Parts: sequence; structure tokens; C-alpha cells
Amino acid sequence: MKYIKVEKEKDIKKCSQIATDIFSEYYSSILSKNQIDYMVDAFFDINTMKESINTNTTYFFIVVENQIIGYLAYILKPDHLYLSKIYLYKEQRHRGYSKKVFAFIKDKALEFNKDKIILNVNKNNQIAINSYEKSGFRKIDEVRIPIGEDYFMDDYVYQFIIEKF
Repeated sequence: MKYIKVEKEKDIKKCSQIATDIFSEYYSSILSKNQIDYMVDAFFDINTMKESINTNTTYFFIVVENQIIGYLAYILKPDHLYLSKIYLYKEQRHRGYSKKVFAFIKDKALEFNKDKIILNVNKNNQIAINSYEKSGFRKIDEVRIPIGEDYFMDDYVYQFIIEKF
């Protein structure tokens, strides 16, 4: 497994399409089609992704045997690494890849001298919640974040403490 940083225009376009495809498929049983369409337009548009990369978000393709199987994104905060996104194609889930991705994220946090990883997860996303808890993340909060058009992200906030410090 390897990770390729998304930096070039063609890679941002590819990541935008991957994000749209995976998000739309994954959340079809959790969110309404209208909310999925809104969120795809708001968060996975090429220009939005470019802007986030230029400000503070780092994206990586997740690659196995020279094939992109998903992507991740994180943001460095003053006291932690915020895991913004981690998505795998449907056929790549439940194959043990998440454990390797979490190891990569922990290494990134340590590289930037962060002792915590924080993420938000939809309260109805039980598969991801189980994966995070199995990996040692603990629920620390609940949030309801307005994202426009009367939509909300109704999330749990999870934290992982890195024991190096």
C-alpha cells in the first residue's frame, strides 16, 4: 500500500471524481439524495478542493497494486491532526486497509509533532464508527453543524491519543 499526495491539477480532478463517486455510493443509505447532491457540489467540486489544498488540507490517494482504492484528507490544527476524509471504494472495504491507513495517519501526526487525531463521523455511519472504535478512537463529543440549504452534519467527534508523548 502506498499514498500519493494530490497536488497537480489532473490529480485534483481525479480526486474530485473519486470523492464524488465514493461519497454518493456510500451515503445513499444514510442521507437523502438531495443532501448528497448538495454536499458533493459544496465539498467535492474541483475549485473547492483546490482552495482547500491551497489553504490547509492535504489529500492523498490510497493505492494498492498501482490502483487507486480510495483517498484521505487531513488538516493540521495547532494541537492535533484533523482527519477530514477517509473513503475507500465499496469493493475495497472490509479488507484490512483501514488499519494500514490509520497507521499512516498516526505517522503523519507524529511527523508534525501532534499527539491527537480528531475526526467527525455521521451518527448513522455505524460501519465507520465501529472501525474507528476498533482502531482505538474514543467518542468525545456530538455536534450538529449547519452546512447550508437547511442541511446539517449530525456527527460524533472522535479522538485518538498517540501514546508517544
